[in-house]
Amino acid sequence: THTHHSPSMDVPFPPWRRRLTVAGSKLAWVVLTALGFDIRVAGWENVAAEASTTRCIAIFNHVSWADAALVMYLLAASGVSRASNAHIPLIGLCIRAFQNIYVDRDAGRGAGVTARIAARVADPRWPTVILAPEGTCGDGRCVLRFRTGAFVPGAPVLPVLLSYEAAHCNPAWTNHASVAWHFVRCGTQVRKILNVRVLPPYVPSAAERADPGLYAANVRALYGRE
Repeated sequence: THTHHSPSMDVPFPPWRRRLTVAGSKLAWVVLTALGFDIRVAGWENVAAEASTTRCIAIFNHVSWADAALVMYLLAASGVSRASNAHIPLIGLCIRAFQNIYVDRDAGRGAGVTARIAARVADPRWPTVILAPEGTCGDGRCVLRFRTGAFVPGAPVLPVLLSYEAAHCNPAWTNHASVAWHFVRCGTQVRKILNVRVLPPYVPSAAERADPGLYAANVRALYGRE
């Protein structure tokens, strides 16, 4: 896919501005808590290890509309987003603040996104890049097939595992007939447990670096076991 460029996309923010973004990202916890999510994180030490020693691509299994706020709070990372999302009120401001990589899906297909991900991983001035390798939302009950985009650069990945517990309403984005009714149902489910497990960085073997399909399949198998 082709990417949409803007000055804020091409140059890393200076350290002081990045620190403001990281500090502001913690407000996402306040928002999720106010919406009734009980966030339980295991593996904070792996987040710290990635930030200090290992340049990784963070990956997560995409389940709910709440995932975006969760990963914002957890990693303050740059995602991969449709270019049109940058113009959504408030959400677009967050996307620009985290210097997401924009994708213009209507402009055709190409190698631009993978090349930009690889360039960012190689440059410590950029935030961590985070992707959902399934490429879509699942219902949280299984792991879908992983696409290879996150694995083509051959960099280590930081696996983030998300699971939701709710007695009456599954917050999964696939679980609705209408958007409005879905949010009403989620809102009336007063307590929703959001379990987050951050695993140690997964460093690919030489065979996995040479074969992104093998790399993706092995990490997906790890998700399945965990």
